[in-house]
Parts: sequence; C-alpha cells; structure tokens
Amino acid sequence: MRHRILRSLLLSARGLGVAVALVLAAATAHAYTISPVGVSGGTPGGQTLYEATGLVQDDFFELDWTLDGSGLYGGLYPDLDGSAMITITSLSATTVVIDITLSNDTAALLGDPDLQAVITVFGMEIDGVDLGNAGNILSSAGSSFDTYDEGNLAGGFTTDVCASTDAKCNKGDPQTGIGIGESDSFQLTLQGTFDTANLTLRNFGTKWQTNYGDIVEGEGNSSFQLSGGPPTIPEPATATLLGLGLVGLAFAGRRRPL
Repeated sequence: MRHRILRSLLLSARGLGVAVALVLAAATAHAYTISPVGVSGGTPGGQTLYEATGLVQDDFFELDWTLDGSGLYGGLYPDLDGSAMITITSLSATTVVIDITLSNDTAALLGDPDLQAVITVFGMEIDGVDLGNAGNILSSAGSSFDTYDEGNLAGGFTTDVCASTDAKCNKGDPQTGIGIGESDSFQLTLQGTFDTANLTLRNFGTKWQTNYGDIVEGEGNSSFQLSGGPPTIPEPATATLLGLGLVGLAFAGRRRPL
C-alpha cells in the first residue's frame, strides 16, 4: 500500500512537472528582458530606471508606477498607483507601431470627492527612432492623450517621445488627464532604423498632477514624475509553496479509500 501511494505521488508530481515545463516552454518561445539600468532624478529623486530589450513584433509587457503616499504631506493621501500595457503591434526596419493602455489605479479616499491625482504625460526612450522625421505621429489618439511631443520628460528623464494632454513633454493639462479609476488607450507610429529582432525601449516616465499639497499652507498643487518598472512578482518561496500546494491537490485527487 505504501509503495502504491508513493508511486501515485510521483506520477502526480511528474505530471505537474510536465505541465509546468510545457507552460514555461510556451512562455519562453521568445524571451525579452526588463531590467534596471540606472537611477534617475525624478520627483521625488533617486528612482530606478528600467529598459525592455529583445522586443519583437507582437510582444507585450506591463509596467507599474507607484509612489508611497505615507511620506506625502503627513501621510493623509493614498499612494499614487498607475499601470500600463505596452504592445509592439508592428515592427519593421523603418517603422514601429506601439499600442499603449495607461491606467490610473490610485485608490480614491472615501468621503473626499475633491481628491485629484491625474496622469498628464507618458514618455519613453526608443532605440533607433528618428526624432526629425515627420512620420513620428500619434497615429491613434486616446480620449485624454491626444497629442505627442519630442524631447525629455520633466524630472530628469531622458525620453525621445511622449504622449500627453497638451503636446508638452514637461507639462500636460490636469483638466483632461487620466483621473483616478480611469484609463486611456493610444497608439504611436514612429519612423527610424530599428532592429526587428531586438527592439529596446527604456526610461518609462509619467507626470502626475495632484492637489495633495493643498492641505499644506503655501504648498498649492503638487506634481510628481515617476519611473515605471515591471510589476512585483512572487518571491521564490511563494512560488515554491504554490507548486507544493498543486502537488498536494493532485495527490489528494488520486487517493483511494484504504
């Protein structure tokens, strides 16, 4: 009986291993990387910059922007929290088309309808882009982000192109930005000389306009420039526990009455 139980567990584990291997194989048929490349000034300063390398057509990845609200004006306001899905829709040696969905995930304070935390600018650096080419256009405007500009985002970010609410990389109109709980989708079509097997994007910056400073006498409205990076992933120990749990479920499902 003991041998039969052990054999059942091994078969379950082997089946799970095969399934995980197939999923990983499918997920890594093409691999790109998102990694830190340095530290930017930003607002507040000292934020880590990231780059995505090895991108090809149809690749997509997620970015997060977060600013801990506990250190802002006595900690009375929530964290700034944004996210984006970046998709390489089309890529040739001379043209890249990038679709972007940008979301403001900041949690609204209950009972504070006047809270404002608005995303007004998104920018990034793109290897190979031709900044002087008239083909650099916002080819599909969103409801908020309907203009583009070439240049650097405020806060010390080195960027090639940005999409915004008023055609300025260092400004943006808070009246028409992406508010709390809102999202916007837009498309950039860019001309240049691109490596179709290894496109690189970096320095994913956003500008936020808030009224957080209104509670401090003389502060007025406050703006922040945040660096985007990959979403937080489970720690290795968490992933291991999840795997053991799946093995246990598989074993429990195969048990028979003694």
